[in-house]
Amino acid sequence: MSRAWSWSAKPRSQDAVHAGPRHLVVADGATPLDPALAPRTSDFVASLVDALSPTPGTLLTDVHHALTRAQRECGTHGVTSTLSVVCWNAATVAVAVIADSPVIVETITGIDVITDEAFTTRESWLLEQSRRRDISDLQRRERAARNTADGRWVVSDWTDPAEIVAHLHTVRYPRRKVTRVAVCSDGMSAAVDTFGLLTWRGLLEVAEGGGVDKLLGELETLEASDPEASTFPRLSVSDDRSLAWGRLRTDMPTGHEQPFR
Repeated sequence: MSRAWSWSAKPRSQDAVHAGPRHLVVADGATPLDPALAPRTSDFVASLVDALSPTPGTLLTDVHHALTRAQRECGTHGVTSTLSVVCWNAATVAVAVIADSPVIVETITGIDVITDEAFTTRESWLLEQSRRRDISDLQRRERAARNTADGRWVVSDWTDPAEIVAHLHTVRYPRRKVTRVAVCSDGMSAAVDTFGLLTWRGLLEVAEGGGVDKLLGELETLEASDPEASTFPRLSVSDDRSLAWGRLRTDMPTGHEQPFR
């Protein structure tokens, strides 16, 4: 069982999300500094997510193929995004992440939140700097350094797909140990790590219990009540929000764990 939700105040969301029978995907496009490029960002992330139908044994190859197709279809316009994928079969649950869209994996022993630590620590630093000064120039330099030796790695429409795949953070689990999974953009994860409305397990419960639309409304109200981002410090006053959730059956037959390819 799986479901997906998405919300945006923009004419077109710069998130793309999909929940398939055995995979979840979120790509969160970086809002372009040039507003004219916003449609290019929406096109690219939609093409990327549409091209993905991964399996645990071929996950890295599947991501490579999807990146190649999205770049071919959309061209080069300086678009960047996150990409987070979780997929499963009878034996294995596989996760791949680049940048800051978290994957939440509930196992029989607890909750794991998988994200790109390079982004987690740097975003916290940028947020601290934003409280003291205008960081527009700093953000431009940060973006210019992406996918170089001096910057952080993301999905982009100009970088060799093989290089992007090489920078994916991957994790896998025995299928029998995983109960629920979710993938979300940072606009959605803000419900937990910025606004403190619920825990990661609570987010899984809300998704399973049909409360996501209500949660989206609460987030919209909180953002609107804090237009200067002073009560709840954040880099984006209002952000796109996407969530994909799945409950993994516990009665699937035991198989053999699949290596990444």
